[in-house]
Amino acid sequence: GGNLWRYKIKSENDKSLELFFSSFVVPDGAELYLYNEDYTVVRGAYTNINMRDDFGFVIGDFPGNYIIIEYYEPANVKFEGNLVISGIGEAYIDIFGTKSKNADPDGFIGVNCDEGKDWQDQKHSVLKYTFTEGTSSYLCSGALINNTKVDGKAYFLTANHCISTDNAASTVIAYFNYENPACTDVASYIRQTVSGATLKTTGANSDYSLLLLTGYIPPSYQPYYAGWDVNETPATSTVGIHHPHGYKKKISVDNDPAISYDKTLSWDDDKTTPANTHWQVTFDAGTTAGGSSGSPLFDQNHRIVGQLHGGGTIYDFY
Repeated sequence: GGNLWRYKIKSENDKSLELFFSSFVVPDGAELYLYNEDYTVVRGAYTNINMRDDFGFVIGDFPGNYIIIEYYEPANVKFEGNLVISGIGEAYIDIFGTKSKNADPDGFIGVNCDEGKDWQDQKHSVLKYTFTEGTSSYLCSGALINNTKVDGKAYFLTANHCISTDNAASTVIAYFNYENPACTDVASYIRQTVSGATLKTTGANSDYSLLLLTGYIPPSYQPYYAGWDVNETPATSTVGIHHPHGYKKKISVDNDPAISYDKTLSWDDDKTTPANTHWQVTFDAGTTAGGSSGSPLFDQNHRIVGQLHGGGTIYDFY
């Protein structure tokens, strides 16, 4: 006695598709699914547990160039659901492509190689995420970060040059545990995502943004809320964990003390940041790249002391 709706969206040349709902309001018992024609990819069910305070919702990176959307609503519900697709994201590159090797000519090191053996708790705090600003979508990195109440609230630290507006934060899709299980390249990934965030605070001088992830995080995702240290004493050694180019999770290691950079920094977007707002790090093993922005820098005590603003072939600045 219920009702079923189906809708197909197709775009010829895309690698994957993303759906933006300006309204995702569904009653108890209602279910939304996404799938392809041979059911080799099925997403859902999305239910009222996925509803957000702003009533929006984002479902990202469905592989291929079309999606079949199916909504089921049982009879005798308390209210009729309201689903409005307000936008479609089209990926022209494969963000889950095969170039995700742990050790390659670019110098990336997988987080589950020997360099990461002492960082198996902290790695669970580091997430890859996508977001949309204007008519474009982007990839960055960030970390779940603890608070003084230690109550498991899903605060997420990233970079201001990645996200600095409420609108962009609302489009976040965060990917948990996107990594190779060992120091070898494996093509598969069990999708573990959370959709949506709110912007709590942001600042350009030290290039930070603090978000609050609004989606439900299942315990099976093994979320880890990293500790932090705001002491101005330089770390004696540091580690960065990140997703360069959106690849599977990598690690970089510097065995030397971080340096407080005492000059003004100039950036490619014609912005400058004041002296003594960034740690300068020169990694002995591993390297960063676009997509690593916003990722955490950990000190010798495994606490976050900064997030990645940028760098070059020699230095990185957090």
